Amino acid sequence: MVELHPSLRLPDPKIPLNKAPITLVEGTQGKGKNTYCVSEAVDLTFANATSIRLAGGEVFKVSPVLTVKGYPIIGKVIVHLAHKDIVAKCPIGSCVIADGVRVFANFHFYGIRSAYLTIGEVLNYLNEGLISHAYLYLDEHYLVANAREWMSSQSKAITQLSNQMRKGHIHLTYITPFARQIDTLEKASVSKNVLCEIYDPETHMTTYSVKQEGQHGTLTREYYAATYFPYYMTDEKIQMSKDKIGRAIEAAR
Repeated sequence: MVELHPSLRLPDPKIPLNKAPITLVEGTQGKGKNTYCVSEAVDLTFANATSIRLAGGEVFKVSPVLTVKGYPIIGKVIVHLAHKDIVAKCPIGSCVIADGVRVFANFHFYGIRSAYLTIGEVLNYLNEGLISHAYLYLDEHYLVANAREWMSSQSKAITQLSNQMRKGHIHLTYITPFARQIDTLEKASVSKNVLCEIYDPETHMTTYSVKQEGQHGTLTREYYAATYFPYYMTDEKIQMSKDKIGRAIEAAR
């Protein structure tokens, strides 16, 4: 029997984290920032899949389909029927669920269980303790935590709440074109930096490098990005706050 690769095993919720797992993902347009984050959430979900909900609402118990190296085959699950188990391709409109994986983001995922939240909802839910033992992705984060501004109220709140990520077992990921766009205080809490460097539109191969706090050197890897295209919408726009838009309009008059 093939065992799940160690990198995809979920952390024990009973063991306290030594430090908040905060990641900063950067890269210019079209280099695969969102795809990297989507791949992480999708891989974790399929690697630890427990059920699938079809478009019609029917729910079936499932298990992951693993390669010989212990990685999940994205888009397929082992469905446990009454009298037999079958390997099946996930139908269009279905949703794969992993009981131990909770995904929140300010953009939409498709095909896996996740929750879409506005920045306001993120702040409220974090403050109320409603997000815990979860993976939280904040796209276009420079719209909230712009280094050229003296910390907006939203940025201050997130910075303060980021100190609670460890206690809440929250894996937080900031996504931005350039690291220098993010406020210094927020960058100080980052424990992992991911730089998305190359995306080949012909082969769909994406190259990125990872620098982890406490480890020497930089690790460079690549993956086939097209596997994850069905799980998000690359053209989805992250809205700027109405307050910030209003101030900009007034300044332009």
